[in-house]
Amino acid sequence: MGNAMSINLNNFRIVEVFKDKVGRYIKLDVQLPDGDCIIRWDLDEFTYKQIKEVVSKKHFDSLAIHYLYEIVPYVFTYQEKPNSQPDY
Repeated sequence: MGNAMSINLNNFRIVEVFKDKVGRYIKLDVQLPDGDCIIRWDLDEFTYKQIKEVVSKKHFDSLAIHYLYEIVPYVFTYQEKPNSQPDY
């Protein structure tokens, strides 16, 4: 019987949700152990529309002035045997 463990990572801050001649994407500010990084993550049409709608509505404008949208990452690992290579 293997071990399962979840890892808590820092949230990914949404920088922009946009589409260009290459396609639909989200830019995320990601905090990694060796420093911050901005990544471009391509999106399918459905996901792009859903995220764009939430970000453009600014649901929280009445609550705070400089709020940020973030994506909460969740990583799950599984090890078949102790000291074996984990699967993510």
